[in-house]
Amino acid sequence: MPSFINHFFMKNTLVILSLFFFLCCKNSNTDQAQNTTTQAATLPEDFEAFYDKFHTDSLFQIAHIQFPLAGYPAHASSVLEEGESFSWQKEDWIMHKEFQNENREYDRSFEIISDDLIIETISHTPSDYKMQRRYSKSSEGWQLIYYMAMNKAR
Repeated sequence: MPSFINHFFMKNTLVILSLFFFLCCKNSNTDQAQNTTTQAATLPEDFEAFYDKFHTDSLFQIAHIQFPLAGYPAHASSVLEEGESFSWQKEDWIMHKEFQNENREYDRSFEIISDDLIIETISHTPSDYKMQRRYSKSSEGWQLIYYMAMNKAR
């Protein structure tokens, strides 16, 4: 009889712990989704419309970049000499596509500096690499004014 009670207790304990673990993970994912929604909700509506079109319309994208565009190429420390500046040129530009994160290896954040300046940072979670884009609003609408490709975070 004691072995039956031990078996029953152990089996139910595993079920209860599994259920508890599942609910904790589910709540964590819900919280994460809510944070993303809250963050997106704080972005100006005109910026959200610009951002969507910027990543789906190549002609629109080129028209809304201030070339030569200040920034850094990928792995800048191995490509540039210390103190050397870099600018992206229109003829060398590779179109930016929509942010994809199926593997959930990246974290994207938007920092609203002012009504006319927004900084987007995308970090690769398993490593210490990040990418940054800065957008500014002028009388002509939103423009990409700075782009640092994936580089080791400083």
